[in-house]
Amino acid sequence: MVMYRTKQGDRLDAICHEQLGNVFQVPEIYTLNPWLSARPLLLPEGLLINLPMKAAAVEPTTVKLWGTA
Repeated sequence: MVMYRTKQGDRLDAICHEQLGNVFQVPEIYTLNPWLSARPLLLPEGLLINLPMKAAAVEPTTVKLWGTA
């Protein structure tokens, strides 16, 4: 887990995009920090939030469907 200190006007989706590279981990952040659900959309400065570890980049694989003639 990684700790993140909010800046004035931060939003969870923006934090996810900036720190984790996508916005799809917002539900996981709520799981790690259930008290955040009582907070407004714009977070105040100075909150410490647990963030999940950034997922490792996955190299796309190429699938060859047909052989060369």
